[in-house]
Parts: sequence; C-alpha cells; structure tokens
Amino acid sequence: MLKKFLKDDSGIASVEFAFLAPVFFMFIFAFFETGWVMTKAVMLENSVANVSRLIYTGKAPTKLALEEQICEANPLITNCVSNINVEMQVIQNMGDTPDTDMQCRDEADEAFNPAVNYNSGQGAEIIFLRVCLKTDILVPGLGFGLALDEDGDGRYEIRSSTAFMNEPF
Repeated sequence: MLKKFLKDDSGIASVEFAFLAPVFFMFIFAFFETGWVMTKAVMLENSVANVSRLIYTGKAPTKLALEEQICEANPLITNCVSNINVEMQVIQNMGDTPDTDMQCRDEADEAFNPAVNYNSGQGAEIIFLRVCLKTDILVPGLGFGLALDEDGDGRYEIRSSTAFMNEPF
C-alpha cells in the first residue's frame, strides 16, 4: 500500500498550486493596490491644481469650502471631508517651502483638528498650498502602500502640494 501511495502522482498539480498560488495572489493584490493608491494620489493632485486656479485669481473660498471642492473631485475617496486637511501660506520665494510636516486629520479622532495656516495672500504674492489626506489601503504591507506614511492606526497619508503666484488683483 505504501509503494502504491508513493508512485501515485495524481495530486501533483494541487501541490504545485498550493506553493505558487499565495505568491501569485500576493502579486495580484499588490498590483491592484498600487493602481488604486496611485489613482487616488493622481486625482488628489489634479483637484489641488484645479482649486489653486481659484485661489490665484482672487476667488479663494473658505477652508471648509476648499476641502469640499477637493473632495467633490475625488469620488473614489470615502469620507474625504473628514479625512482631509488643507494648509495655505504665503512664502517669500519658490524655494521657501515649509520645513515641517503637515498634520493630517483623521475621522477616527473627531476632537483632533490640527491648527494650520490658511492665508490666501494678496496680489502678486507666492502661495504654498498643501493637502494631506488619510486613507485606507487594501492590502497593508504590499505594493505602493509601503512607500506611504503610516499612522499608528494603520491608516496611510497621501500628500499633495503646489506653489503659485497670485495674480495682481
């Protein structure tokens, strides 16, 4: 009976599948997660560029309205308004970007509302606008998620920034 069992090769494909399937699925999930996070990041970059046009033409909305406009342009991001933070400040030249990291707002901590600058400046001033968005990723520890900043709760931060000069209004 043992001899017959050792010569039987009818389940060899199942053994190969058991070894290769986890690696295959890991790559599939990593590729999907990378595409998902990059799509969110590109949509955030695009919406920040679009709202900056409002600001440098002198039509700067309130901080909450600006956050809502950015979130309306990002339908893939769930609970965007409660997970986004916008900071805007006047700088002297394009090389004077802030040297501190911006704190992100998290919907899990409703009491936390980080104090940030929100100054749209005057005509012909250089403005530095940056946005931080907390999001969940699908498969932590794989793909693009490893390159993102992680907080202690397993949420990840996507950041976008731009600098521009206001029109002389």
